[in-house]
Amino acid sequence: ESGVLGWVRFGIRYQLKHLLECSSRYQVSVLLDRIRGTDLHAECAVLYGKMGEHKKALNLLVHKLQDYHQAERYCVLNSQGKDRTFQRHLFQELLKAYLQPIDSEVPLVAPAVDLLNSHMAEFDAAQVLELIPDSWSVGLVSTFLTRSLRLSLSRSRTSKIERGLARGERVQQHGIHRYSTARAIAVADDRQCQVCGRP
Repeated sequence: ESGVLGWVRFGIRYQLKHLLECSSRYQVSVLLDRIRGTDLHAECAVLYGKMGEHKKALNLLVHKLQDYHQAERYCVLNSQGKDRTFQRHLFQELLKAYLQPIDSEVPLVAPAVDLLNSHMAEFDAAQVLELIPDSWSVGLVSTFLTRSLRLSLSRSRTSKIERGLARGERVQQHGIHRYSTARAIAVADDRQCQVCGRP
């Protein structure tokens, strides 16, 4: 019976979490005050996210629940429809939660490396290098650094190609304009205006 009860409880919590994520028909702060201090950490994380307190939400997911997949999902869900700067900030906060734990816990190396490798495009390599501990070997972040460098070079090349194409188009338009304005247009006395019909 405890197995069945466990599944029922899981189903109810899943539905509650889904409702909290999708609905906006409740007062977030009131509900958060009522469930804070309980074991409803995932639900509290959703509510903190709705209030814009992403650092608290990520710390709950990472340190209380130790659900790293859910923490990454949180970043993806909460950055939908937002600009790239916000998205990068959210993933940076998750990396900080892994590398700068609360209550003097040890840094979570494996989840941090997995995050860097799986969401490489969301990070600025220079900021990551500032965050990672000096004790880390280059081998730990070599995949991230290699992919990050390739992406940066690809973006740089694409940008140069786009600028070159735009410059070529401007030169072409300028040439067309010069050609069309360089010709003399003779207007005879017997010609009439195409619009009004007057000479």
